[in-house]
Amino acid sequence: MYSRVRLVSAFCFVLSTSLLATEAKSVIFGPPSSSTEVLYLLEGSAVHTYDIDRQTGSPTQEGSGVTLDATQTIIMVPSADDHFLYVTGYVGSTESLWVYATDSTGVPQLPAIQTVALGTGYSAISIDPDGTLGYATQNTLNAQFETVAAIYSFTIDPATGTVKKSAKPVATYPANGPCSQGAEFAGLVVVGFNTKGTQMYDEWGCGYHDSGGQGFYYARPVNQTTGAVGAEKQVLYWDNGSNTSTNLVNITPSTVVYFSLPNDFTYGYGELFAYPLSGGTNPLVSCTASMLEACGYATWETVDPSGNYVFFEISSNTTQVTRLEPGQKKIADTGNYVNGHVWAFSPDDVLIYTEDEDLFNPWVYSIYVFDPATGGVSYTGAQIVTTTYADQVLGAVRK
Repeated sequence: MYSRVRLVSAFCFVLSTSLLATEAKSVIFGPPSSSTEVLYLLEGSAVHTYDIDRQTGSPTQEGSGVTLDATQTIIMVPSADDHFLYVTGYVGSTESLWVYATDSTGVPQLPAIQTVALGTGYSAISIDPDGTLGYATQNTLNAQFETVAAIYSFTIDPATGTVKKSAKPVATYPANGPCSQGAEFAGLVVVGFNTKGTQMYDEWGCGYHDSGGQGFYYARPVNQTTGAVGAEKQVLYWDNGSNTSTNLVNITPSTVVYFSLPNDFTYGYGELFAYPLSGGTNPLVSCTASMLEACGYATWETVDPSGNYVFFEISSNTTQVTRLEPGQKKIADTGNYVNGHVWAFSPDDVLIYTEDEDLFNPWVYSIYVFDPATGGVSYTGAQIVTTTYADQVLGAVRK
C-alpha cells in the first residue's frame, strides 16, 4: 500500500486503514496455539510466504515464491482463516479477481480456483468478519471526467472460497459523490467493517487544484443475509484547504482516529484527534505537541488492531509507541519504540512488521513481538532481508 517515497497528497483517502478486529469491550488477541502466523511479501507479481514464530518473531520462508496471474496493480486480501487469498489486479487492460487456496503453511496454490472478470476501476475486495460477504467499489469517469462510483457485493462460500458478484451495485452515487463542484479528483473505497459485520465503512476523497482536498467517511448498515446495505451516516469529515500535506484516518474498534500534518513550512504543528464511532465534531482526544511531542512532529502514524495504541513515525528509522486514552482525554507515551516505518500488524495484534527506510537494496523488514495489553515490544533480531522492494506487506493468521 505504501511506497518507499510516500507521496502523500492532501486527499490521500486510499491510505487510510480499517482496523476493526473486534469491539473494544471484548478485545481478545492471541489465537490458539494451533494457529500459524503468516506474512506475505508481494514483490511485483511474486508473493513470498513466511511463517512467523509468535514468541520470537523469527521467520521461516515457505516455498520459493509463487507468481500470481495478475501482472500489475496487484492487491492481496487473505480470508479470516487464511485458507484463501483474494487477489485483484490487471493483465493488460483487463481487471480480474483471482481466488487462490493456500496450503497448511499459507502458501497460495496454483492454479487459481476461480477467476472473476471485473471490468475496470475496481478496488480490492473487503471481506466481512464471518467471511460470507465481500464488497468492492468501482470508480469510472463519465464524459465530463467526473467519477461515477458504485459498491458491489460478493457472496462468499467460506468452505470453498469461491465468490459470486452481484449483478447490480448495492449502492450508487451521483457524479463525484459528496465532493464540491470543481473537484479534479474524486474516488470511493470501502475501508472495512465492525466486528459483527453489521456496519460497513467507506470513504470519499476529493482533490482540488491549488486548494487542497476533502475527506468524507460514512457508516452503512449491512444485511448479513442478503448483502444489501442501508443508508449511509457520516462519521468524519475533513477539509484542509491548501495548508495540509497529510491526512490519515484509522477506523478502530472504538474510535475514529484522524491525524493531520501541515505542510513543511509549519513543521511541528501536526494534530491527532480521536472521535467516537458515531461521529460528531467533538473529539474524545485532541493531541498537539503541547500534549505529546510526537503528535506535533511525527511525519506518519498508524493504529494497532486493538485501537488502543498509536504508532508515531518520528524519524525515518524510529517509530514511537503511544497509548490512546479517551477516558483521560489524552495520548500517553509508553516508552517503547520500534525501528523504521510500520508496514503491518498481525491480525491478532501480537506481531509488528517494520522497514528501516534508511536501507536500500537489500531491504530489511524487522519483526517485533507486541503485547497489546501493555504496549510492550520485544525484538530478538528477527528480520527478512530481500533484494527486491515489497509492494505489499500483509499479515495473516492461519486457523
